[in-house]
Amino acid sequence: VEPLDPLEGLYASVTRKDRAGEPGPGWFPNQKLTMEEAIKLYTLGSAYAEFMEGRKGMIKKGYLADMVIYDKDLMKIPPEEIMKALVDYTIVGGKVVYKRENTN
Repeated sequence: VEPLDPLEGLYASVTRKDRAGEPGPGWFPNQKLTMEEAIKLYTLGSAYAEFMEGRKGMIKKGYLADMVIYDKDLMKIPPEEIMKALVDYTIVGGKVVYKRENTN
């Protein structure tokens, strides 16, 4: 069973290591994903699994605006920095439901 923390899941996907930096059981380095692949699986892949691929899973007009915005660009930081990213905003249904203090 995987934790619900998206950062932990993304980190595991691109490094094949757990939160402690250790290889998980049955995780092989040659099975690493790129960050782009991992994000697509977390977004489009989960929407597809819910039969909601026509309503969510990407930023597109008419789609549900459910997203998290981090203080770091996950596509540009080294994998070792992923777990240090902080949530700046959480948006559900197009409404901000969480805003980290001291966020512009």
